[in-house]
Amino acid sequence: MVGYAKEEIIPITRIVRNLGGILNQLKTRKLKKVAISRNNTLESVIIPVEEYEKLREAYDLMEHIDIYKLVKEREDTGIKEFIPLEQVLEENGLL
Repeated sequence: MVGYAKEEIIPITRIVRNLGGILNQLKTRKLKKVAISRNNTLESVIIPVEEYEKLREAYDLMEHIDIYKLVKEREDTGIKEFIPLEQVLEENGLL
């Protein structure tokens, strides 16, 4: 679980009143992230766009690695183990 410093948890009413200032603090790195709370519950997180892009690239890379591993696992699958597409569609009521 991600931890938040006290100053990183901001109620939504303060976000609405001071969004420009909060965005400036994120841009200048005075804050790394902002957790938006509503009714004492964390709802969302605002991060700088550069951080989001890094996270997105890492996520995409992990997804590609997972697909690669799946392909490698299935390379050794014997032809007798395959199920015809028509059979799968029929069993799932799609044909």
